[in-house]
Amino acid sequence: MSPAKSEAGDGGAVAKAAGVVVAAGVAWSLYKSVGPLFMKPKRQPYHIVKGDTLFSIAQTHGVSVEVLKEANGIYGDDIYAGDTLSIPK
Repeated sequence: MSPAKSEAGDGGAVAKAAGVVVAAGVAWSLYKSVGPLFMKPKRQPYHIVKGDTLFSIAQTHGVSVEVLKEANGIYGDDIYAGDTLSIPK
């Protein structure tokens, strides 16, 4: 039996195995590129104390005031001691 017939006669096991590897690789690539879109961003809670400002909190945590306000649904500049902010990481 020639090698060509042997490969064709085994149902294409090598091709099937290679196809599985390729399919798994494609799935992994899609997961790595699209997966982060479905993940919630990590956040750290911060308890506001007297004297804190949005600017000082943002500066301490390395984020902008705009990002801090957006992450917490704050539209003005008022924050209150005792409240908790969510700091995006």
